[in-house]
Amino acid sequence: MTGSWITHRLGVVGLLCLVSGCAMSSRHAGMKGAEGLPDPRLVKFEPAAVARPNLETRILGARGGGGVFDPGPPRVQTPSSDLLSFTGATNLSVSAWFVCHALPPAGQTLAGLVGRFDPADSADSEWMLGVRADGRVTLQTTGAGEIASPSAISTGTWIHVGGSWETDGTATLFVNGVQAASGTLALPTGGSLPVTLGDLAPGNGAYALNGELDEVKIWRRAMTLSRAQSLYSAAPDSDSDGIIDGNDPDDNNDGIPDDWAYENFGNSLAGDPDGDADLDGFTNEEEFISGSDPKDAASSFIVSRVGANDHVSDPARRNVFVEFYGLPGRVYTMDFNTSLMSENWQTVMVLTNTVEGTVMVDFPHSLSFTGGFFRVGVGLAP
Repeated sequence: MTGSWITHRLGVVGLLCLVSGCAMSSRHAGMKGAEGLPDPRLVKFEPAAVARPNLETRILGARGGGGVFDPGPPRVQTPSSDLLSFTGATNLSVSAWFVCHALPPAGQTLAGLVGRFDPADSADSEWMLGVRADGRVTLQTTGAGEIASPSAISTGTWIHVGGSWETDGTATLFVNGVQAASGTLALPTGGSLPVTLGDLAPGNGAYALNGELDEVKIWRRAMTLSRAQSLYSAAPDSDSDGIIDGNDPDDNNDGIPDDWAYENFGNSLAGDPDGDADLDGFTNEEEFISGSDPKDAASSFIVSRVGANDHVSDPARRNVFVEFYGLPGRVYTMDFNTSLMSENWQTVMVLTNTVEGTVMVDFPHSLSFTGGFFRVGVGLAP
């Protein structure tokens, strides 16, 4: 990709700013610049229980399922129904997609995903699927202990979980289509609690999930491994890159993260990388790399301050310094040249692992006052 230069004349010392790109990925056909497509994010939850004996009971949300939960009330609860109860006379299984933005904090032993469960009311509690404070997924029945996944989940990543309770007293836990745990759990006796999503009863936030839920399903039958695999593999992967849409930072493979496209264009699949929304001469992708606003022609990657370290008593040893606003995931390269007519640029410094905020760079004093030009380039980290 051809870089675009902004030149700052500073008397003896000049400064250039470069926005440079990296290798582009192939783009998904038909998705480039897909303005107006519905954004795939979860935005609200509108609960409804659809009960069908011996088939699945779906807890429906926005666009077929989904809810965003913050660490506090209110929770989402469905009306009580015998079809959502497990009395030991029939099998029961439950599945859901979820993402934890953060694990339960200190003092909170677990976060409820879905269940009819109140830790303080053993008479009415039945079953629950949740996440422990150590990040392990747990399947529990009232007063009967638990089975739990052997390893912790990753926060910020969509996970598919499934739990199955059977009339012979066995229970099985599936994570991402793989059997994670199995064991014996005493059968629950039945109760009158509603199904609670994103918390445990009574739904006051004491066991709140800090995250999101989608596609919660309940069956009055056992879950097999093949069924768990089928549910997991059914997750959409629009660009067929092996990463489900919910975990794919760039679901149309256009080189621009979906979150950045959503923030700047209102649609996670919008914003043609080669387009120039504000007509300032920089493509949308270059604006993403540099951290500038693609809709504001006055916004660009600039060096905000240039000067010399005047506190150094020896003028010959006063370094020239520059300041600019840096972003994580970028590589900033500082080059020096004695003439703009020459291509003989010498790299004098490379910055990686920057954090978001003001970056101040001191150039070597041996170059600072010999006469010439500095330039600053920004690209994506490999």
